Amino acid sequence: MRAGTVAAIASDHALPQPWSRDFTSTRGLWGGRRALLYPSAHNGDPCVALYERARGGLELPAGRDAPLTDPVVLTEIRRIALAHGLLALPS
Repeated sequence: MRAGTVAAIASDHALPQPWSRDFTSTRGLWGGRRALLYPSAHNGDPCVALYERARGGLELPAGRDAPLTDPVVLTEIRRIALAHGLLALPS
């Protein structure tokens, strides 16, 4: 909202994706961001987009990382998707 947009922007990917690219560039008023907080287009819940430059600011306890294809992670992704009326297809 501070960038001059409205929540309706989340329903059309043609506009937010270029805005996101602009936020990650190091030029301009909003440039150089490490992450964006935005409302989900599906249900309005808060979402976070993390960019590569956020990597140094994130901490994860040792042994707690896993790929998205990990059976435990994939089960949780599918559970969350179903709770929101979505379908998580196999990769």
